[in-house]
Amino acid sequence: MKLNRAVLTALALTVFVVMLRVIPYLLLASKSTDTTPGFAYYPWNFAPMSAACLAFGGMFGNRRGYAYLATVIMMFLCDLATGWTMGNMAFFGLHVLIPFTWGCSLFNAWLGTSLYVRRTIPRAVSVAIIGEVVFFLVTNLGNWWLMPTHPLTFAGLISTYIDAIPFYKNQLFGTALYGALFYGIAVMFERVPATARTALGTAE
Repeated sequence: MKLNRAVLTALALTVFVVMLRVIPYLLLASKSTDTTPGFAYYPWNFAPMSAACLAFGGMFGNRRGYAYLATVIMMFLCDLATGWTMGNMAFFGLHVLIPFTWGCSLFNAWLGTSLYVRRTIPRAVSVAIIGEVVFFLVTNLGNWWLMPTHPLTFAGLISTYIDAIPFYKNQLFGTALYGALFYGIAVMFERVPATARTALGTAE
């Protein structure tokens, strides 16, 4: 994918992701519906963030700096918008888990660069699964270590992972759905220029 087109696509994805990220917090802040985590009214973690990070890597490929920059900008805007919406930047926005969440997102972007050279469905599924497993293990380790929700014991760590499973299930579904969507968009963007060139050559 050409650099200019990749940059524009990354910008569009970033706007899309930030909008979806902030929706449940807008509902939670307005109390228009029960979106309290743990209830079934809203599928928490059903979000396109992981899929977008993979897409950034797949779009920019060997220009990894662009993929990492796009990932950092997206994560920063998501956290900033969430913190501003909830009126608590320290907890919801620029929080203590940023090294874990942003680190895993950058890892996903790095995984996505492998899709630039060889973009196949099996490879896309493989890197998505690897990214989600790493995200689950690392971010919940950080949550157990830094947040006062579970005792700092092995049993507390296991309990942290068990409590996170419902959210992880939604995250897997979200990555699968949005990953398929972004994969289709990437393929479409690659084929359109080639189709146009073929049509032009035929017309000549």
